[in-house]
Amino acid sequence: MSAVHLYTREKMTDNLSIYPRLGYVQVALRTEHGFKRVYFEKKSLGS
Repeated sequence: MSAVHLYTREKMTDNLSIYPRLGYVQVALRTEHGFKRVYFEKKSLGS
């Protein structure tokens, strides 16, 4: 099983609501280079 990973800024509230509807799960919240980033993962069955 593989996965797709992505992140968005915490201020991008539209993205924060869209990604879970597309099957992504929030896996981390980090501050990097002064930006609060929300990390998502979506498991896929294909390899």
